[in-house]
Amino acid sequence: KLSNTSWSLIANSIKHNTTIQILILNAMSLKPASWEILSPAFAANRSIETLDLSYNYMGDKVSSYLTKLIAN
Repeated sequence: KLSNTSWSLIANSIKHNTTIQILILNAMSLKPASWEILSPAFAANRSIETLDLSYNYMGDKVSSYLTKLIAN
């Protein structure tokens, strides 16, 4: 289980990485706060082609983040 500070560091890396094509974050125990931190980074990154989020809890709040991400 990672802290919000750790997720912020990961988000910053995702946001500024221009070569990553596959990102696997499966079974990471992502909570809604984690999604809130990661969502802007996913939206800013244009190089990710495959994002594996399997085995993470996807509640209503998380689904709204994913819907916005996919819409962009």
